[in-house]
Amino acid sequence: MREIKFRAWDYREEKMYSVKTIYWNNDGVMRGIYDKEREDETGHYVPDCRLELMQYTGLKDKNGVEIYEGDIVKTDNSACIGFENRIFKVFWFDENSAFWVIAKHIKKNDNDTTIWDTEALPNVYGGCEVIGNIYQNPELLEVKP
Repeated sequence: MREIKFRAWDYREEKMYSVKTIYWNNDGVMRGIYDKEREDETGHYVPDCRLELMQYTGLKDKNGVEIYEGDIVKTDNSACIGFENRIFKVFWFDENSAFWVIAKHIKKNDNDTTIWDTEALPNVYGGCEVIGNIYQNPELLEVKP
């Protein structure tokens, strides 16, 4: 069974938290989190107004690093054919109810249009490495024509 875990990006502090507890309002809206940094009973409360919550995919990269939504992964030559040595962002794909990866690249075709490559995360995770995330390392996703 897949382990359900979350982490949260704090926009104000520009810090990633490992989530210990999520607090919800009665109407189902997230109110805030307690992080795992403190071992004491009180923890560290962070209000929702400054957080972005990300779920653990249940998968690990080739080095054993847990892969979360918002992570940036780089595939190696053992990855899915056609996606070798590519950089992808991990995201939740509602229509397929699964975690996927997406990459943008500039392709010189008749219209010089931007092409988006997507693939189901399980098809590439064994040959990928987490190299950052979209909050702390957005420059990793920049595409040079």
